[in-house]
Amino acid sequence: PAPDWLELCRRAAGRAAEAMDRQADRSETVGPGAGGDTTLALDRVSEDAVFAELEALDGGLLAISEERGEVEVNGGGA
Repeated sequence: PAPDWLELCRRAAGRAAEAMDRQADRSETVGPGAGGDTTLALDRVSEDAVFAELEALDGGLLAISEERGEVEVNGGGA
């Protein structure tokens, strides 16, 4: 069965918001992003939460992220 994308987005957004709430230093830099800008710790924790939801899917997909660039999740998409 196809993933319930709306529900996945809601869970991912909720997890990202929780992760951002726990991030003490919102301006801490952690390095360059794939897009060439600076990645903040806040960016990293929110993306980690979103990718955790994507990785929980049964199938593979290709995600494009501002901070990570192209990421093959669970083997990539076909």
